[in-house]
Amino acid sequence: MSECIPKGRVEKEIRQYDESGYETNTEIIRIYDKNNNLIYRKDGSSDGCWYKYDENNNLIYSEGTFGEEWYGYDENNNCIHEKRTWLGEEFWYKYDENNNLIYSEGTFGEEWYEYDENNKEIYKKKSNGDEKWYEWYKGNKIKISKKEFEENKKIKDRKKLFLNNKKYNRFEIMDI
Repeated sequence: MSECIPKGRVEKEIRQYDESGYETNTEIIRIYDKNNNLIYRKDGSSDGCWYKYDENNNLIYSEGTFGEEWYGYDENNNCIHEKRTWLGEEFWYKYDENNNLIYSEGTFGEEWYEYDENNKEIYKKKSNGDEKWYEWYKGNKIKISKKEFEENKKIKDRKKLFLNNKKYNRFEIMDI
């Protein structure tokens, strides 16, 4: 039995609005390779952007209106280096044995990360002194205070903490 293997695809999207919905006649073109990697994207009047990938389908290079970007990866496909020419930015990343990001260094300073036993981020510190503590509830990352973090370490039933304690009504759900 023979099998048809796709060689990629092209998508074209035309957006038209107005009557105060704004955006009038924007054309978006996307081209994908056989591995479903985006290799070209053009939005409206932009010059477009080209993308290149390694054998593991990791993005390694992009070039577009605002310049070039390069990416490097370790043996576990974690991004360890990122360079953007258009802003002069460069970043380096380190990971633990569970592939959790634990350190980043770059144009904006350094950042350190800590995780719980389930590999969920629970702490982030920046070189400017900014610190953030997090809890997780029903898959959502919730920013909490240092005091709340220390109190939570003492509580075994985290579900009970969020369901029964009214002082935790103030929390922020973060995108993950």
